Amino acid sequence: VDTNTLGTYIVTYDVDDSNGNSATQVTRTVNVVDTTISVITLLGNPVETIEAFTPYLDDGATANDNYDGDITTNIVTINLVDVNVVGVYIVTYDVADSSGNNAVQVTRIVNVVDTIAPVLTNIASSATSSSATITWTTNENANSTTYYGTTNATTSIQSLGDSVTSHSISLSSLLASTFYYFNVSSCDAAGNCAVSTQYHFTTSAIDNGNGGGGSGGGGGGSGSSSIKYYTCSKWNEWSACSDSKQTRICSEKIITTSQKGVIESKFNATETQTCTASVLTPTGSAVEESESNEVSPVEEATPGFFGRITGAITGAATGLTKSKGGKVSLIVLGILALAWLLLAISRRMNRKDAARRIKIIHKSDLGKK
Repeated sequence: VDTNTLGTYIVTYDVDDSNGNSATQVTRTVNVVDTTISVITLLGNPVETIEAFTPYLDDGATANDNYDGDITTNIVTINLVDVNVVGVYIVTYDVADSSGNNAVQVTRIVNVVDTIAPVLTNIASSATSSSATITWTTNENANSTTYYGTTNATTSIQSLGDSVTSHSISLSSLLASTFYYFNVSSCDAAGNCAVSTQYHFTTSAIDNGNGGGGSGGGGGGSGSSSIKYYTCSKWNEWSACSDSKQTRICSEKIITTSQKGVIESKFNATETQTCTASVLTPTGSAVEESESNEVSPVEEATPGFFGRITGAITGAATGLTKSKGGKVSLIVLGILALAWLLLAISRRMNRKDAARRIKIIHKSDLGKK
């Protein structure tokens, strides 16, 4: 019997008496067996924690048996660790010796965790007069959020819960011709969130209500109902006439949903119109002397028709200068000016004729004397 070698051994027993008679042989069967289990020794830590998306290399284990010796190569390892999926994984190690004795299973716990926020790239925007689309990508599945507003506080929020790597957010009901700030953010399944720096876009001008805009980039129709139109409800007085122009400024404007107004970006708070710088006045002296020390015609103390025409022209010019609407007809003013000119010429001629008559009479009288 070799106890170092497994097997079945037969032990025989024989005897002869003094007369040479042999007894019947007796045998014994001896089985040399191995019932001792192997011992597995874990290499490395019994609990490992690794970051998601990083390779995992297991440290393994060793196994020794009382009969077979080192049977490490016989270890059966089951490793189902998936570094792309956060979770808790168990790696198992099993071995059996040549006698079929199974060692006590050894395990290792592997925690796959995600402590790193997604990486935001390719952030871009496109805008119409009333909507915008914000796009970006992440290096891992994550949700989508856009913060936006007309100030850098970006208090408005639009989100999508889908876990994706290509992100797109549509913004609607925006104001035309308006500068907007925005940030994007994505959070992965583990709650790690990344927020971008601040970006911006400007919506285009609305096409006077002839379509354009709509929620999520949709177009057509009669324009977005969110567009605000403005009209002036109170104008200041016209300014003094300078270089044939005068201006007035809107002191109060009101918002109306009627598209008869204009959107704020196109609202003009100042109006300009042409004007006459000053009223017409007759040239020369109202009393014209023919000679020194000669008798001049006596003027009327009260204005006649000529004076009334002059007053009408002066009043019309003044009204044109001060009129809020600037509606006085320049044609009427021109007619009055022409009438004034004709009367002025006629009156001057009458004055000279009267002076000559006075001089003739005067000299005649002197001759008689």
